[in-house]
Amino acid sequence: MSTTSPVQLQESSPAKACSDLPEGWVLPRIGEVLEVKYGKGLKKNNRISGPVPVYGSNGIVGEHNTSLTEGPAIILGRKGTVGAVHFSNTPCWAIDTTYYIDDFNGLVPEYLLCALKILNLAGLDTSTAIPGLNRNDLYNRHIPLPPIAEQKRIVAKVEQLVARVNAARERLAKVPEILKRFRQSILAAACSGRLTADWRQKNPDVEPANALLEQVWTQRKRYYDRQCAIAKEQGQRKPKKPTNLGPKIRSAEKNIDTPLTWFWTSFEDIASVKKYSMSSGPFGSALGLKDYQNDGVPVVRGQNIQDGRF
Repeated sequence: MSTTSPVQLQESSPAKACSDLPEGWVLPRIGEVLEVKYGKGLKKNNRISGPVPVYGSNGIVGEHNTSLTEGPAIILGRKGTVGAVHFSNTPCWAIDTTYYIDDFNGLVPEYLLCALKILNLAGLDTSTAIPGLNRNDLYNRHIPLPPIAEQKRIVAKVEQLVARVNAARERLAKVPEILKRFRQSILAAACSGRLTADWRQKNPDVEPANALLEQVWTQRKRYYDRQCAIAKEQGQRKPKKPTNLGPKIRSAEKNIDTPLTWFWTSFEDIASVKKYSMSSGPFGSALGLKDYQNDGVPVVRGQNIQDGRF
């Protein structure tokens, strides 16, 4: 027999119908149809490993070898996470920061779970210090109840819709990876000439890329010659001759076919011959956070370089 306190309702009234509800539904107070029991303390060092889930106000907090409930139970957050609603389809232990319901009086527990979740029980918290849910306030909340057969139908429909939502979530979770692969395929098509195949057919006389490289090498040689001339005028030593003043034979990447007007090259072949135009790290400038400012030249750090973006 239960030792919990008797239900204290604000007024004695039978379950009433509501014009906003479907025909055959009623709107009783929770205390008129359910007994909400207090959870029982079970310290972590007193728990014995076993198959029984231990529930706190925020969900499962451990396991034990003995259950407090006689069967499946609805667990409600009483202290801390006030109004949180959980469901255990097996016997469980609800600790003293919770309420629990394990006698459903013939009602469908899965339906009650849905109904309790939409009641915004957290709004019943009137505590000024530690958040708490008063049981009498909970008892006086109305809960919509359809006939038993309809409760079962509602549960089946909810499970069906939730399964569809979960399937949609799983598909959406795959979208970033799909978009990443799609972006990579676009870049691969762009850098192999497939993306502009139609354009090349319409423009057969386009200048080949090796002609562009020859212009780069010519400009690079002129720049080096000018630096040598300046050094001679100033009586300084001639600058070291760059290794990339002329063309080098580059082998094509494996498994990548490129158009006839394209040309394989390297960063070294097209980079400027100016000092430090291309260098290897980790020899960046020693800027600290104190040196940063809100405007001016952007500072790029290693962690700013992401896959395909800054």
